[in-house]
Amino acid sequence: MGKGFDFLGYYEITFPAEFRVAAMNAALKHGIQFFPEERGDDMILRASPSRVKKICSAFDAENIPYRKSRVKGMLGYLISERHRYGLFAALPVAVLVTLFCRGVVWDVRVSGNSTIPDFVIEEQLENAGLYSGASWKEFDGDRVRTEVLSVYGDLSWLTVNRVGGVAYVEVIEKDKGDGNGGEGTKGYSNIVASEGGVIEEVTVGVGEQVVAVGESVKKGDVLISGIMSPDKGGGMVHSEGSVLARVGRTAEVFVPLVRNVKEYAGEKLCSVTLDFFGMKINIFKSSGNIPQECDIIKEDDKLTFFGIARLPISIERTYYREYSDTEKVISEAEAAQTASELLNIEILKASAGCDVLSRSTSGEFTGDGYRMKCELLLLKDIAEESVFEVG
Repeated sequence: MGKGFDFLGYYEITFPAEFRVAAMNAALKHGIQFFPEERGDDMILRASPSRVKKICSAFDAENIPYRKSRVKGMLGYLISERHRYGLFAALPVAVLVTLFCRGVVWDVRVSGNSTIPDFVIEEQLENAGLYSGASWKEFDGDRVRTEVLSVYGDLSWLTVNRVGGVAYVEVIEKDKGDGNGGEGTKGYSNIVASEGGVIEEVTVGVGEQVVAVGESVKKGDVLISGIMSPDKGGGMVHSEGSVLARVGRTAEVFVPLVRNVKEYAGEKLCSVTLDFFGMKINIFKSSGNIPQECDIIKEDDKLTFFGIARLPISIERTYYREYSDTEKVISEAEAAQTASELLNIEILKASAGCDVLSRSTSGEFTGDGYRMKCELLLLKDIAEESVFEVG
């Protein structure tokens, strides 16, 4: 989703989880790529008004069952409340008041991180008192930096710069190779095998090659040594390089002919909460007890100001979907089709970051289901740094 997505509105498209691969393939045929999220036995994807027609057309062409929600986000909220003229009269006033609330943190934006996700850093910042909706008067940059760095050891530096109502947080991550002395600040290291395989190609940047093309290696074997031989000048270095190897992996799935499935009895709104500058306001809460057998679903509509900045205002809706567990018997043909779709997903996981050289797939029915297996031969860079110290 791009900036302004929540403000302009979006639709939720729901389809059965067993159609995940077929749905993604159907979308790709029409030049659309998406990444749905799992919710119970269904898959959910969000689509902007400009994309929803294309996705629905792709699903219709491939006979994929789906449900399209009403428009959500800020646009959906305005449409649902279009008869409340007082709301629209007050909206410009509210926007102007909000724009002049310069004493409030509008948004927190993190940069400089490459391996640590934004949400991890944002969580630590919130614990230290810096979050969307916090007061600038109570903000203490030194305290925030000290608390975050003391709690999260993978950061070596953090600074906060205020531009208008936005807090720009710049971080520096620690170098995993720091602290071992040696060449510069990198220390000494070998390049070892991250997994077993047959060597195809060795490219040495720094260090001495100790394996040959065609040689079989095991996980942990040294491929490029950081200890140089006398004829190469001797001494110790921080090894660098890549080693391509043929590695074998197996992807396997099993689909039972009888399985427990959830039969949903419907969806009911439990509560609506307004988060206004960090203050939680309960707008609606249903009476009665929530069933024990149900899925709790939360939707958080974060509002943005024309995509320029995220507002410290959001509407959270909580639903429950009551269900009962029932046994479902599927045919052998259905089991084989489901296994094929699931195996494709496992193959993608097993071959991530690798080139597929060959694959061999087999399947068989057992007494209680269908088992499918794929033997993969992959080409992968198995070079992995292993730091050592000189005592």
